[in-house]
Amino acid sequence: CTFNADPPGALMSGGQLNVPLDVALGQMADLAAWTAAHYPQAAAVRVSTAAYHHAGATSTQDLAFAMATAVEYLRAMSRAGLDVNTAARQIVFGVSVGCQFFQAIAKLRALRKMWAKIVTASGGNEVAARSTRVHVRTSRRVLTRRDPWVNLLRNTVCCFAGAIGGADSITTAPLD
Repeated sequence: CTFNADPPGALMSGGQLNVPLDVALGQMADLAAWTAAHYPQAAAVRVSTAAYHHAGATSTQDLAFAMATAVEYLRAMSRAGLDVNTAARQIVFGVSVGCQFFQAIAKLRALRKMWAKIVTASGGNEVAARSTRVHVRTSRRVLTRRDPWVNLLRNTVCCFAGAIGGADSITTAPLD
C-alpha cells in the first residue's frame, strides 16, 4: 500500500498547490509518521519523476531530480521526528521508463545504488538502504496516436526493462 504523497510532483505536473510548499511538506511528513506508526508495511511518500520525464528530461536528469526530491523528503520527515531508517522506508520511487532498453535497466539499477548511498550517508543502516521500493510506469512520450500495435511493442519493451531493472511493481499504458 502506498499513499503517494508527492507535493513537488503535484506542483510540477499541476502548476500549483492548494497550500504553500513548506506546509505541504509538513503535511506529507505528518502522514509518513502516522503511516509508520499504524501501518509499518505501507508507504506514505512517492518520489515521481513523471513530470520531468514527460517534459523531456534525460535519464541522468530524471535521477538527479529523484534524488534531490527524495533528500528533501528525508529531511522533512526527519524534522517531523522520524529516524532516517523509518523515513527511508516511507519512500517509493515512481519512475517512467522509455524504449531504450539497456538505458532503462541502468537507470533503475543506478537509482537503487544512489539512494542506498544517500541513506547510509544520512546515518541509515544497510537494511533501510537496501529496502528501496521502485514502481515503474511506461513512458507516455514513447507512445504514438496512429499505430496502437507499435505501442504494444513499446509497452512490452518498457515493461521488460522494468522487470530486468528490478522494479517492485510495473504499470503499463493501456492498448487503446
